[in-house]
Amino acid sequence: FAEVLELIDDSAAAQTLLDKRESYIAAANEHAWDGQWYRRATMDNGNWLGTKDNDAGRIFLNAQTWAILADAGPQDRLDAAWDSVKEHLIREMGPLLLAPAYSVPDTDVGYITRYTPGSRENGGVYMHAATWALAAACKIGDTESATTIWNAISPAREGRDQKSYIAEPYVTPGNVDGPDSATPGAAGWTWYTGSAAWLTNISLTRVLGIRPEFGALRIDPCPISGLGRITAQRRWRGRTIVVHADTNEHTPGAACSITVAGKETQGGLITPDVLPKSDEPLEVRVRWTPMPASGLEHRPTRPVGAPR
Repeated sequence: FAEVLELIDDSAAAQTLLDKRESYIAAANEHAWDGQWYRRATMDNGNWLGTKDNDAGRIFLNAQTWAILADAGPQDRLDAAWDSVKEHLIREMGPLLLAPAYSVPDTDVGYITRYTPGSRENGGVYMHAATWALAAACKIGDTESATTIWNAISPAREGRDQKSYIAEPYVTPGNVDGPDSATPGAAGWTWYTGSAAWLTNISLTRVLGIRPEFGALRIDPCPISGLGRITAQRRWRGRTIVVHADTNEHTPGAACSITVAGKETQGGLITPDVLPKSDEPLEVRVRWTPMPASGLEHRPTRPVGAPR
């Protein structure tokens, strides 16, 4: 919101918000960093949730993903937190909300401990949080994990195994049972979840990477393996933007280039001055060029100038 305040020439209010943001980030990193991930919260008795010292609920997904999405820490900590997500939380059925699951109710923690282990918020895949994990994987540039999460939370893909998945294959579920459950991989609470809207939004803004910003439209796709040829269309500033990509072109470490109306753009930004005067579509093409073997990196190259 500080950026909005800057746009309306209220720099003092904008700076107040930015100063508060920095103080919150400093406090979180001083008190909530647990060595390899961020702790979740404190309880009324002052004890921590989501610390390595806990028998259950040692690590919580949201504390890690939102640290990444909000740029709420130094990059080495964000990378370590994401590595911990991959080690402790990403499973075949999707990213778990917490681990290990609670095996007995804990009144200090609350109602989630009354669910059976591995179900819903008690060590299951809670779909809202799973979509945020997908966004975090795309933002941090971990295409492999983004692909794993995308495949795991796709109703159409998981619905092929009706014996274990149970739910409809054409509806985003609210949750999927985790590995500690008696029914791992079973989905529930379909037709009832706001995570469907989250998955749609993140698919457009992070997987396809079509994100409106102040003064520009950013194109910054995450090349999830297996998506193949993609064509996406959206309206922006009264004009139609058509984005074409083929994830089959992507290889680890490949350089991403983006052309707008046939001209390469730096940072994948479309600015109003390149919009056509008439309502003809503006064609955008995304390509990945393999790098020499010596240039391969663990995480893919982003468009030049693109933020994480």
